[in-house]
Parts: sequence; structure tokens; C-alpha cells
Amino acid sequence: ATKGWMMYYSVSLSIIGGLTSTPLQSMLSKCVEKDEYGKIFTLSSVAISIASLASTTFLQKLYEVTVQTFPGAMYVALSAMESITVLLLSILFIFIIRHERKFGAMGKDVDEIKTQ
Repeated sequence: ATKGWMMYYSVSLSIIGGLTSTPLQSMLSKCVEKDEYGKIFTLSSVAISIASLASTTFLQKLYEVTVQTFPGAMYVALSAMESITVLLLSILFIFIIRHERKFGAMGKDVDEIKTQ
């Protein structure tokens, strides 16, 4: 009964999975020129697809190996992966905030900056 918290923790972290869409795409679009949007969005979509396939395969194999000894190992691994994702996105967000404080808002065209 005490191991049940891990399941709820990992599921609550998977709510953050929505970060891989709109907020992350917005941050990515601020970091590249307008003519690079297609390349960066394609690369991010491919990376997300590969990560999804790899993590699904990994979690299935992990469950098969640990189902008799520790069936919750899959949830521990999933929560660790989600925690790493949250950490990396937080670091990226901090870098963007620092850059914007020092140089102004990211994603503005040079013409927009000159007219202000």
C-alpha cells in the first residue's frame, strides 16, 4: 500500500507532457529566425516521435523484467524521466528569461527593435 504513491506521482508528472506542444514550440520559435521555423519544428517532431517510441519500448521491457519482483519499477522509471524533462525545461526557461532581461525580448525582428 505504501508503494501506491509512486503511481500517482508519475501520473501527475505526465500531465506536464503537454509541455511538448504549445509552450515548447513557442520557446523554440523565439530562438530561431522566421525562415528556420520549418526546420526546427520538424526536428522537434521527429525527436518527440523517436523519444516516444524508445520510452514505450523501454518501459515495456522494464515491466517484463521486473513484473515478478517489483512491478512498480516502470512507474519509478517514468517519474524519473518526467522529472528530468521538467528539470531541463526549467533550465531552458531560466536561460531564456536571463537572455531576455539582458538583450530584450527574443523573437523580435531587427526592424521591430529599431522602430521602438
